[in-house]
Amino acid sequence: MQAQIITISYNQTDLASQVVNALFFAGLFADIGAATLSAASGRWYEMMMPDEAHHVYDWFHTSENSTFRTIDEEEEEEEKRGVALLQRTNNAENGSTSLAAESRREDSNDRAGLSSASSPECSYIIERWLCVSLKAGPYIAILGLGLLAAGVMLWVWTHQTLVVQVLCTVLCSLLAILLPPFLVPHDRIRALTFVKLRRFSG
Repeated sequence: MQAQIITISYNQTDLASQVVNALFFAGLFADIGAATLSAASGRWYEMMMPDEAHHVYDWFHTSENSTFRTIDEEEEEEEKRGVALLQRTNNAENGSTSLAAESRREDSNDRAGLSSASSPECSYIIERWLCVSLKAGPYIAILGLGLLAAGVMLWVWTHQTLVVQVLCTVLCSLLAILLPPFLVPHDRIRALTFVKLRRFSG
């Protein structure tokens, strides 16, 4: 469809047609890139080994059963840390422990942790790069759709009649209203419940 629209507007030499062609070509390349990334991501998930699949299942099970700490629990933990620090200070004043030695041990541990975190083995550049590539397909597809819609709307408003302009604008506005809920965090179970109720009532 994009190629057909490009063939229609390709011979036009005015500024609006040039912008339309640029939007169409950019949207076409974005759609090709999204399709390629989606195919590569699907292939990557198909090549998962059994131990990798078990890791995903364990992570999913842990995330489902984990509970988030409340503000009261965090405040209580901070109070416990403050009490422990006060006890260490009092013990150091009484001579039962050396706070300086403990602080030196903590500093050495912090330096060791920073050195291990900054080591090349812990950077995982390729894995982070792959994570971005696995998640980028849908966003690039949305970008291609947006470029295509912008090109179509510009072409309609510069070369078509008023009736076509109004109809295309209404449909484009409807699409812009219906797409955002897919990107906003939501309760999938409640949404499925509404779909089921709608199905039974219909």
